[in-house]
Amino acid sequence: FVVSDKSFITSHGYNSSYFITHTITLSMGDYTIPPVHDYASKVDIPLLMYSATQDCIDPPAQNSELDYNLSTSNCKVYFEIVGGCHCYFAQPDQGCYNTQDKCGANPTITMQQQQNITIEYVVPW
Repeated sequence: FVVSDKSFITSHGYNSSYFITHTITLSMGDYTIPPVHDYASKVDIPLLMYSATQDCIDPPAQNSELDYNLSTSNCKVYFEIVGGCHCYFAQPDQGCYNTQDKCGANPTITMQQQQNITIEYVVPW
């Protein structure tokens, strides 16, 4: 995405060949090859990270929170959306819902509420 003179990328991880000035991650996952954790300490650009308390697919403590702490950026923000879940960061997807059901997610907010919270802070970022 390009917004005015700022380029940023949003994804599950950092593995990108694009020149970017900002990054936004949604429910960071370590299931990439190579693992995103290998890159966390190299992220020194502004970083906005989101996770959710009911994310059992990519639990925050083992993924987003860990990578946030490993990042060397001096401009970083971490949000953990209370009651949110992994699948609510994207469009409805039955495969994601099935996985989430199997691992025991119990979201207490709606997808629309989670996406509204996310957008509220992405736009000014």
